[in-house]
Amino acid sequence: MSIQEIKRLMCEGLDAKVLIHGDGFAEQALRKAAILSESVNDDIWANLPKYRLAHLLFRHAKGQKDLKEIGDLLTSVSDSSAHPTILFSSNVLLLAVSNRLQGSRFSKSLKDQGTLIREAIRILRGQKIVGASDSNYSRDLNNHLFNMLELAVYFTGANYEELDGLGLSHSYVPLLPGQPSSVWRIVEENGFSDQLAYPEDLGHEELLRLCDGSEVDLYYILGDQNFKIYSSSHLELEPSKYKDGAAAVRTLSALHQNQEYGLSSDQLLTLLGSSQTDPQVPRHIRSALNALVDRPITVQTSRGPGNTRFSINPEMKIVGLISQKYFQEN
Repeated sequence: MSIQEIKRLMCEGLDAKVLIHGDGFAEQALRKAAILSESVNDDIWANLPKYRLAHLLFRHAKGQKDLKEIGDLLTSVSDSSAHPTILFSSNVLLLAVSNRLQGSRFSKSLKDQGTLIREAIRILRGQKIVGASDSNYSRDLNNHLFNMLELAVYFTGANYEELDGLGLSHSYVPLLPGQPSSVWRIVEENGFSDQLAYPEDLGHEELLRLCDGSEVDLYYILGDQNFKIYSSSHLELEPSKYKDGAAAVRTLSALHQNQEYGLSSDQLLTLLGSSQTDPQVPRHIRSALNALVDRPITVQTSRGPGNTRFSINPEMKIVGLISQKYFQEN
């Protein structure tokens, strides 16, 4: 329950509509999430709230007291077993804190800059962060330029006010700013997303946490180059009756996101793209999906001219991780 509450508070605190109108409510929500994170035994959720609170506080940090609080939050993360992406991001901000506090008595309590840089290099060399060569995302140049500008403000201590409202998305809440691959969404059992946008590697860890924490029947991953279905025991399930794995996973995800209402045969054909015109293809894909496990994954929910619909079997528990490209706004 604590992790769900942390995720709820982070959605509230990082929501674009909140940040546009000021940081007061955002700070309150993120402080609550950071406090809750102390009682959580999880590499992501025990550390990410502290990092995001520090990132927010940096916007208007001026004096040594403000910077000391930010440094303490980030040092707690940097000294933990947090996910490498979070560790890397925390070390970058700690460099900014160290630069701002240089020469003060508080700077002696922080890791020195050489140590922070060496740790960041170690993470990069270990290839533990999804790199820029991954094609499962589309770059948003303006957003990355904004994040470069934001970091420059943090390092120099310049006035942040003119940046307020820039770089925000109304479609999702990015967990880690400045991550080029951080537009992956978790689709929960009910077919809805929690609004948070994950870097692919963090999203994968959260997907596995959800699978291990509940009795799911299967889970899936859907991106441009990564489209797979797995059993609850983490074995890859290949739809042998239909060779186009990407189309099968896209169909599964679309049905999952539409839950009880489902999709019609025409809608299923449309989502496969304009090059697919064979009306029998959706039937072949459903048959392939239903053969993956010991009970049908899809079921027919209505029948009639132009309105034959299919949905996920309500007895099946499914979760997924999908690229934002495949996310359907409800």
